[in-house]
Amino acid sequence: MYGVLLPFVPEYNNELFEPYIDSAFEKETNPKDGLTALDDGMNGEYIAIGHVVAKSQNHEGLHEPIKLLKPPEYNDEALHKLVTGLGLDHTQFNPGWIVLSHYR
Repeated sequence: MYGVLLPFVPEYNNELFEPYIDSAFEKETNPKDGLTALDDGMNGEYIAIGHVVAKSQNHEGLHEPIKLLKPPEYNDEALHKLVTGLGLDHTQFNPGWIVLSHYR
């Protein structure tokens, strides 16, 4: 994922956030405006928001290594707008590449 990893904030704007949440049961992400959100619903430690490059299915790993010869370039404007709209701490807005094993 290219995006931001922010502390979990339970008071975020759910109406705005919900369309971005990834489903563990779908093979592909269903991004809104090119963005997907993963919130740590189990431990409440983080929210990862960004552009997903690859994901596994529910209870599975990736079937092959991911190789980006030339990583795509992303416009941070939509990402910044979402982070700000959710009321998350935009001072921590520092997009980059994130690899995470998200419990689903």
